[in-house]
Amino acid sequence: QECNPVGFESRFGFFGGEAWLWPAKSGKIIAFVRVESNEFPIKRQGKIVGRGDQDDHEMLWESTDEGCTFRRVSDFGDYGQMYPSLLRLQDGRLLYTYTQRALDPPLGVRALVGTEHQDGFTFDFSADCLLIDHQTGSRYQGGGFGPTVQLKDGSLITSYTYRGADDQTHAEVARWALPS
Repeated sequence: QECNPVGFESRFGFFGGEAWLWPAKSGKIIAFVRVESNEFPIKRQGKIVGRGDQDDHEMLWESTDEGCTFRRVSDFGDYGQMYPSLLRLQDGRLLYTYTQRALDPPLGVRALVGTEHQDGFTFDFSADCLLIDHQTGSRYQGGGFGPTVQLKDGSLITSYTYRGADDQTHAEVARWALPS
């Protein structure tokens, strides 16, 4: 069925091109939507001079009617953060992984631990951020896309790509554990 994102107007003409959906315990559907930062500046920071799609960011939209209609909730994260992934951990916490593509080197895949509640989740971007991959360094772009899975033993597996010193894209898989 067609989805109606209320108030979403973009010269790129799509809402769900890079949307990532999350089912809240209440039944709400939360959409992480990558947006162009000049069209949708982060409210708490205002406009930036975007250098291209590396400065995009995520916004949260929600649906209470099984995805027929989505309404804007808030900005999520900061400029240059995209390619979200959310995982319910075995201990009940949430793991949010994302790619830092611009503005805040080192570039690469990062993670935050948060909490889930009935209608969504809470993450503190000012708290400790885990660097899973930082090999792109301070290059303008490259890589990321770090979805994570948890194995039965509790360890985490994150796959990602990065831009090497040779200016080529490389793929890796990291096996890691959250600090206690």
